[in-house]
Amino acid sequence: DNKQNKTKRIRTAFNEVQLQILQASFEIDQNPDGQELDHISQVIGTEELISTNP
Repeated sequence: DNKQNKTKRIRTAFNEVQLQILQASFEIDQNPDGQELDHISQVIGTEELISTNP
């Protein structure tokens, strides 16, 4: 079973300012690359962002 091998990620709770920055960023680019995600995470003060586009 693959589910047993996966490490569960801790969810991040964003504050209002972080959400505003995220929303503005994703309005500009709905599919940011890894470099842009790194930049956004630095701006909002999180370790990393992962895009989970289906």
